[in-house]
Amino acid sequence: MTKKRIALAVCIAVILCLLAAVIIETSVATAKQNLYGEWKGEGVTVDFKTDGTAIVNGLLGKWDYSFFKVKVSSGGSVTEYKCDGNTLTGKGIELNKQVSDKLEPELQVNFFKTGFFGYGDKGNFKYWSFSHFLPIILYGLAIFLIYRYRNALREWKHEENFRFVFAAAMLLAEMSYFWRLLYVGSSDPTDTTLLDKLPLQVCEWTCILAIFMITKKSKWLYPICFYVCMTIGVFPLLTPSVIVTTGPAYFRYYQYWLEHILPPIAVLYMTFVHGFKPTKKGIISAVGFMGVLTTFAVICNAKFDNANYLYLSKGTAAGGGGSIMDPIFNLVGGSLPLLLILLTSVVIGIFFVAYYAYVLICRLNAKLSKKEQTQEAAVEENAEAKA
Repeated sequence: MTKKRIALAVCIAVILCLLAAVIIETSVATAKQNLYGEWKGEGVTVDFKTDGTAIVNGLLGKWDYSFFKVKVSSGGSVTEYKCDGNTLTGKGIELNKQVSDKLEPELQVNFFKTGFFGYGDKGNFKYWSFSHFLPIILYGLAIFLIYRYRNALREWKHEENFRFVFAAAMLLAEMSYFWRLLYVGSSDPTDTTLLDKLPLQVCEWTCILAIFMITKKSKWLYPICFYVCMTIGVFPLLTPSVIVTTGPAYFRYYQYWLEHILPPIAVLYMTFVHGFKPTKKGIISAVGFMGVLTTFAVICNAKFDNANYLYLSKGTAAGGGGSIMDPIFNLVGGSLPLLLILLTSVVIGIFFVAYYAYVLICRLNAKLSKKEQTQEAAVEENAEAKA
């Protein structure tokens, strides 16, 4: 077995282990959320609140959940229950979930926010957990496979169809975000207009532009997608602050990662398979794109309540998970002019870093290829000499 096959087998094994961990994490999160509400048994009534408190027979207490077991402390006593669907059992006590036939008015407002397409509680998705690592590893594996089989992909008779299917996946990932909002609304119960959810974020537009780039093989759109995806597009992968309430048990988790991972994969596909190359001149178009997007973002932030496009109104995203914008926003004390000046300098700087990093990688790759060719030629010469 070659080294490349061994490396691929190890990657697949790691992914399968992480996938199993994500499935376990998802089932735990789902079971925990199922506890919320009132449970009744013979002489015992427990109302589990989302903030970790519990009302036990009218007395305030606390509850803690881990791996399908819940501990309830109230009045100096602690009771442990085993979770089994809509039944809790422990110490001869059996509690059953109380489901009302008629939704209360406040529950009617939030009814569509529950379930797979809805929202969980804050902290449902945790930074650097298994569910955070897995998409990033899959992203790296996709890059490796595209580079490894770039020549085969280029000559594949269905290559054009593959690009159209890839573009359709990006379109679905982008549009499903808004389709879901029409169904469940915002996670903020006070937000009823959704005017703060217009497509004015970097990730949304890079996804849109990448669709046209990969279908039309557009060298004009390529530099915009390259510089934005390979720089600014990295930060949402590290700090996915907008999905802190939606882990693997929710649709938004999958939509988020597809929307943020597919565009850079499309960029690298055009780089490796079709030989597209970034240029210094392309930085101008990328900066121009960011300038236009920022202009619209500033106007909409000033016009619409709760709008935080490009995170220019507040340091972090609505989810509250923390992002790279937090320290930058705090550094300028919330001053918009200073923030724009600083961000412009940073963006231009990292675009140049991306260009020179690409040049350096190409030079190193050329040297390695030349060294391999020299070694192969030497081996052939030795074989001929022995013959």
